[in-house]
Amino acid sequence: MMQTRTRPEDGAATRITPLLLTGLMLLAVLPWSSPVAAAEAPAPGDSTSETLLLKARDPKSGNLLYTGLQTITRDGTQVVEKVVYHAPDGSTLIHEREGAYNAATLAVIRYQEQDLRLGQREEVRVQGNNLLVTFVKQNGERPKTATLARSAEQFMSLAIPALIRKQWDRLAAGGTVGFDLIVPSRTGTVGFKLSRIGEQTLNGQAATVIRMEPSSWLIRKLVDPMDFVLGRDAPHALLAFHGRGVVPTASGDPLVVNVSYETPPAP
Repeated sequence: MMQTRTRPEDGAATRITPLLLTGLMLLAVLPWSSPVAAAEAPAPGDSTSETLLLKARDPKSGNLLYTGLQTITRDGTQVVEKVVYHAPDGSTLIHEREGAYNAATLAVIRYQEQDLRLGQREEVRVQGNNLLVTFVKQNGERPKTATLARSAEQFMSLAIPALIRKQWDRLAAGGTVGFDLIVPSRTGTVGFKLSRIGEQTLNGQAATVIRMEPSSWLIRKLVDPMDFVLGRDAPHALLAFHGRGVVPTASGDPLVVNVSYETPPAP
């Protein structure tokens, strides 16, 4: 089981580069789904699947910016997620993501993402005890690659809701959970921490707000926190999110979004 650890924050020397800032701005949550905690995963051989409709809106105007359709499949050993994003008209595919992680440890198994307008591509693959990370900023550019040593506190964004559930008791009691987020755009990792910041009622449901923010005090001055709203009662469904979304504008600029999660209407 992952152990919570304390990170040096004040006084740490962190080198901020344009590539690092770009990667942090593109950190996303829209595709961060609501997989169950490891203890709730199906037994090996069983398979369950669910589909979620995601709606991302402008926090100020409330205008719809894009939608996402997310499919989550669990077979007891791994969780596989695929998200396709469309423009507000619902007909234009603009972005897609697919990945898999271990149902028990939450360790990444594979991951790939691409923006169909910009040509930006990301990929993470397991190679023995290492991860091979690839990033292409736009069509025609040479890929950037890096090899990272795997660790038990290293996660993709897809697994963050599951990490919150796995550490629910600690977070609910006021504890902090630190981890390393794999950021393909900088072909590396960035330290983050999770903490509970409050309770609220959303659509008549009691909910808990969990904040995700950089561990480094310096990066916290440059990157706003991201808030996850989950049901207070088990299975702690992901209800909403506020922060920088994974889908940029058509020109590549980051978007701050309010995201809702719901069951799509029957066909």
